[in-house]
Amino acid sequence: MILLFGTLRKDVLDPRNEALNRLRKFMDSWEPDLKRFIVGGRDDDNISYKDIREALLSGKIPKQVFLQWQQKYAMFVADALQPVWDEAFEVASEQVSAKRPGFQFDPAAPAVRKWTENRAADFVTGCSKETKAGIRAALRHSVYHEDIGVDELAKVIRPMVGLTRPQVVANQNYYNRLLGNGMKTEKAAQRSIKYAEQQHRYRAQMIARTESAMAYNHAEYETIRQAQAKGYMGRVNKVWCTADDERTCEICGALDGKSIEMDEDFEFSTKLPKSHGTTRVPPAHPHCRCTALYEEYEAPDIQGGAA
Repeated sequence: MILLFGTLRKDVLDPRNEALNRLRKFMDSWEPDLKRFIVGGRDDDNISYKDIREALLSGKIPKQVFLQWQQKYAMFVADALQPVWDEAFEVASEQVSAKRPGFQFDPAAPAVRKWTENRAADFVTGCSKETKAGIRAALRHSVYHEDIGVDELAKVIRPMVGLTRPQVVANQNYYNRLLGNGMKTEKAAQRSIKYAEQQHRYRAQMIARTESAMAYNHAEYETIRQAQAKGYMGRVNKVWCTADDERTCEICGALDGKSIEMDEDFEFSTKLPKSHGTTRVPPAHPHCRCTALYEEYEAPDIQGGAA
């Protein structure tokens, strides 16, 4: 058995840890910049207090606001995510080339273009839907505050724009508890706004980690497929690798060590978008730290891309 990205020597890291360390290094290199980009371009920049006030009175968010959000997410893809995808494929191709001299990755291959285009579309659509669901949840919960003016409610709701529906519900439950405990409206609103800021940072971290892990794992997979097609690699198994610590979830723990053929799917359910590659490679869920170890067990029929 040939370990593409590892070695069995005892004086170095084992192949599993090498694979996990490569993923971790890539994620760590991009997380700070992505978080700053996300937090710095909050969705509430595209909606005014007047818009929210009108929405509270009518029960609807103006259509142009949603269109602005979609445009913002599209810009985020172009300005922030595309460089992550490009570097992921570059890093993966360099790793394969180091083990397979002469191999050259084709970044313009149809499969690569298809994945990036689909991922971009899914990201814009998914974030727009999450933002819409979140603001609608905020509006629905606000009908219970008949004793609080519309202007005061708008101040509480606006910082929540861009959060997911569960985050909005958690924030408003927190706000209601503060009011129920006798806290004055203005102070409760300040607490709610501060909590929303924490939630935005958490969501930014989740997006940064998930998108970078998704890009890296798919780039490795697609690069090895190209190496196989060009005769630089033969038949390959992929092995699921988890961090194997106290933060490993039940889903990933059950997958740890599972070995399947290159084009087979791992068996687990996921809420991640189809553009990710469904269950072909990690991650299994947001914040997932898993990767795959690729093991070549049969040499290619045509060596080194020879005709």
